[in-house]
Order: sequence, then C-alpha cells, then structure tokens
Amino acid sequence: IVTTLIVLSPLITRVSRNIWINFFFSFDKSKV
Repeated sequence: IVTTLIVLSPLITRVSRNIWINFFFSFDKSKV
C-alpha cells in the first residue's frame, strides 16, 4: 500500500495540477 502511494503520489499531483490549470484557463476565457 505504501509503495503504491509513493508511486501514485507524483502522478496524482501532476493530474490535479493539470486539471487546476485547465479549470483556471477555462475560467479566464469565460471571463474574457
């Protein structure tokens, strides 16, 4: 379980960051 968490940790952070950036960009486009 611990190893799986360590392996998935960077992937989850990367995916969440991508989603956050996409959300932010879409919000900006909507604003403009």
